[in-house]
Amino acid sequence: EFTFSSSWSSAIQVAWQFTQMGCTLKGMTEIYGSGQKFMSNEYEKIPAFLFSL
Repeated sequence: EFTFSSSWSSAIQVAWQFTQMGCTLKGMTEIYGSGQKFMSNEYEKIPAFLFSL
């Protein structure tokens, strides 16, 4: 399993290519992003596609 997250406008096309190469889209999940919450040591959570091979 792996996750894919992106805010780029082409993210849906990349996700489509994963399915065309045999990956199965299992759903969505939340992962920790690279940015921290304001005035906190906690990282923000962002949505991500969950794929399996």
